Amino acid sequence: MPLFYDGKLIAWASCVSHVADAGSVTPGSIGFLNPDCYSDGLPISMERVGDARGRLAGCLTMRQRLEEVIGKYGLDFILDAGKEYIEDSRRYAVGRVKTQTVPGRIRKSQFKDLAMKGKRVLLAKQDIDCAFNLPMELTINADASVDLSL
Repeated sequence: MPLFYDGKLIAWASCVSHVADAGSVTPGSIGFLNPDCYSDGLPISMERVGDARGRLAGCLTMRQRLEEVIGKYGLDFILDAGKEYIEDSRRYAVGRVKTQTVPGRIRKSQFKDLAMKGKRVLLAKQDIDCAFNLPMELTINADASVDLSL
């Protein structure tokens, strides 16, 4: 949710919550063999509306508190503090990469097994046991930048 002060965009507010999936044609939260997006689960209106209202209430509370802090300290102070928090986090992350890793490249494959043979399935093509190969490559550079390729 965009947060404005005196007509100027100054920040973004965001809230997340776990919205359980119910009624999927395959078990688990990620259905690899679901034929389309409508097979992922049934929308349960009452719970999802409550979750959405809760997230919205969190964003509105953030907006209210931000306005109170701006009123107390001023907009310039808040914007400068935000930039400093971001820079401090960047320096910390770079420091951790430099002290706890070695520059180089690693390639790895992660396999996800899916055992569906003989279980109740919606479509015949789902009645299989299989493994999914999820390859990745991670490169750590000397300047502590990280490149991830999936």
